[in-house]
Amino acid sequence: PYITKRVVDVNFQDMLYLLQNSERGFPLIAMSEDASKVMKDVTTGSCVLRLNTNEFTQILCSLKDMGVSVKIIEEQEMARIGMNTLLGVGKGPRNPSKFVILEWKGRPLSKKSLGLVGKGVMFDSGGISLKPASGMQEMTGDMGGAAVIAGLFKALALRKSKSNVVGFLGLVENMPGGDAMKPGDVIQSLKGDSIEVNNTDAEGR
Repeated sequence: PYITKRVVDVNFQDMLYLLQNSERGFPLIAMSEDASKVMKDVTTGSCVLRLNTNEFTQILCSLKDMGVSVKIIEEQEMARIGMNTLLGVGKGPRNPSKFVILEWKGRPLSKKSLGLVGKGVMFDSGGISLKPASGMQEMTGDMGGAAVIAGLFKALALRKSKSNVVGFLGLVENMPGGDAMKPGDVIQSLKGDSIEVNNTDAEGR
């Protein structure tokens, strides 16, 4: 029922197809069953009912044991950098917003890297502009983009891919609350734009 859900579904399937079939551009990655399971478990498995920003970050940190560099940027540093739009989305819930940078250096002498961005809205209630109740339970899947990136990096590590890849994951929850972003708020973005919020459920746009 929601546009975000349909987009997540399409991107997830497209990513799997590219990973399994690409012969040009980005190097072929044969997705292992284990790496694919990472994506599926965090978007459709039982853990998705309770997965929050802290718990997903723990899953990402486990990739360190496989040689993936994992950097966690917490809210205080995000505010210092000026990541106000991401912080604005996550003002309502108790769970903190996080920005995670994953890096795989399979070709350290090369200066070329592939950059990937994954949307990680752990639950999207719509915020103050609350979604209809029907179908809201599916909004645990609004972090499907981040889940795809997590599975991809596990695949890179398992394959010991000869490539350099950097992943950027914004992890938030969009919930109502006393401090939540409100329609009419104006946010200064890191880019320097002033953004007037007309609908808190349009966080991805």
